[in-house]
Amino acid sequence: ATDIKRLLAVDIRGRTLEVLVVLLTLLLTFITSKLVRGYFGDPSQCWGVFASGSVSSGHTDEFSETTFFRDNIHVPDPSNPVSLFSSPFTFLHGSISNILFYIAVSFLRFSQIWFEKWDYYVFSRLGFISRRIICTPTLNGNTDYINDGCFPSVRNINPNFFLEEGRESCRADMSLMLFLYAGALAFLAYGSLDRHRRGRARNAGGQRGHRERRPHQD
Repeated sequence: ATDIKRLLAVDIRGRTLEVLVVLLTLLLTFITSKLVRGYFGDPSQCWGVFASGSVSSGHTDEFSETTFFRDNIHVPDPSNPVSLFSSPFTFLHGSISNILFYIAVSFLRFSQIWFEKWDYYVFSRLGFISRRIICTPTLNGNTDYINDGCFPSVRNINPNFFLEEGRESCRADMSLMLFLYAGALAFLAYGSLDRHRRGRARNAGGQRGHRERRPHQD
């Protein structure tokens, strides 16, 4: 709010900001919960707030960096004058989306490893507790939890769920969340740099004033 006031001369603090924060928090909580369900094997729950048919859907279950960047980077078409004006923005948006998506997939893969370690090496090896209380058999009735895992949600983890064919809703929701987080980090960095710059300016002004003061003459 302080940065917006300084940049745009618009003060949104007060009730307006409180209501906006509450509404955005509820919205983001709802979207995030759907993405979490998609990550654990139920991507049909994604809401797709800004999903459209223009979102690329050329991805498969197996994530490929080459295919990912090729399908989402749009270069201008010299034979189409309109694309010469629209493509720079599309190119920039696609490039940023690719970077954020790649970071998200990397993070989700590391999370998958973490969940699977707890599932396979802890919860699946508790003997009677695993067999009778906490673990769930596979769909075909297999109870070999040490090899197949303990929890169905961990077995169904898919870090590429929002990149698959027909998952435009999940892709749109993930894009929204990633851009919001990136924007929040950008505002945080800008605020820190601005406070540092203004602090240095105040210190420099104080030092100049101290040097300009002369001793009192009786």
